[in-house]
Amino acid sequence: MGTLARFALSIGAAGALLAGCGGLQLPIGGAARANQSALRRSGPVLKEYVVKNKKLEDLYQLAFDSAGALWFNSFYPYLGRMLPNGAVTAHALPEKRNGSGYDSAYHFTHGPDGNVWFTDYYTQTIGLVKNGLISQYRVCGQSGCGWTAGIVSARRHLWMVATSPGTGVYSGNLDELTIKPKLVKTIRLPGFYCYPGPLAVGEGETFWIGDSGNCPQITRVTADGAITNFPIVAADGVWNVTEGPDGNVWFTAADGPKTNAWVGKITPDGQITKYSIADQGDGIALGPDGNWWITQPFVGHIISMNLQGQVVNDYKLPGAINGSQPKFQVVGIVKGPDGNMWFAEGFRNKIGELVFPRE
Repeated sequence: MGTLARFALSIGAAGALLAGCGGLQLPIGGAARANQSALRRSGPVLKEYVVKNKKLEDLYQLAFDSAGALWFNSFYPYLGRMLPNGAVTAHALPEKRNGSGYDSAYHFTHGPDGNVWFTDYYTQTIGLVKNGLISQYRVCGQSGCGWTAGIVSARRHLWMVATSPGTGVYSGNLDELTIKPKLVKTIRLPGFYCYPGPLAVGEGETFWIGDSGNCPQITRVTADGAITNFPIVAADGVWNVTEGPDGNVWFTAADGPKTNAWVGKITPDGQITKYSIADQGDGIALGPDGNWWITQPFVGHIISMNLQGQVVNDYKLPGAINGSQPKFQVVGIVKGPDGNMWFAEGFRNKIGELVFPRE
């Protein structure tokens, strides 16, 4: 299952679009409202916050703004906002839907302006969350507008991967944007029907891009624009990619939920190391303990892995089932401003938090 297929499955099974706009509030904060359990006596404590808002279902990516509010996407054309006190509101995406049925925001990042930015794949837009308000913009190049995917901040600008149908071969672009936003430069990525998606910035402001199962590879774009593809064995393609504290880039990939499931590490010169795991990995983020925290969507587990590629712990979420393909039980994961790990629980319609012990 490639990057595009994973995206379609993650949002395509949730049902019909609900009309209306944001502002529906759901108080869920406080220890009394959260389902808490100790995952390991020596490890973090799990809190789960149930999101009952019908406009916010099938959660899968998330990011914190500068005020400490947590923003997350869902199947529907809304962003959810969870305040530090636990209150949740639904905020409508302003861009008109195109009727394709793919209606949600895709990737989040923090821009050079300190605000949360996101891509909205099928509306071919990027979005801005500023002071609690959402704006969307369509930024098009010479070949027209493209389906927007991965987005990061680098060199005081935004950088975005867009798959451009205007070329006739669905080739990918790496676009440089100001925060106006205005297109500054387009770098054409080689390969037909590759559907590039996840994007990260490594040492030397080198870009690393994960491609779908159509072209299972990691693409490196250096600061001077040189492009190199590094093939991998992964029928599902690359699901997420992120820079590591060791100077390498780490990513999740697999041939299927249990077939050749692994976490990858690629050095700046393109040397790839694979670390086997029990089931497909998806979200990956560095925790306050210096380990990677990796979600496993089809079994509802979160594993921690050290920088030597050894699995330190394997945690099962309460009520998780073994084998939920194509639905996802747990997806994106980020480290919050409080130092805890926060994650989206997919069709379980929960926000999870791993609270680490304080010394």
